[in-house]
Amino acid sequence: MSDDDVHTEFGEAVNMTAGELEKWLKTDESREAGQHKDGGESVGHESGRR
Repeated sequence: MSDDDVHTEFGEAVNMTAGELEKWLKTDESREAGQHKDGGESVGHESGRR
């Protein structure tokens, strides 16, 4: 797979800018989404903060 292909696929999969993602992660909706381990923060939410 070429670098251009990777860039294109990434652009199709990622639909938020870093700022939009940071803002969304602060919402109740984001905290309710995903798989939660032991009632804590979801795996995806933790990854999104990184």
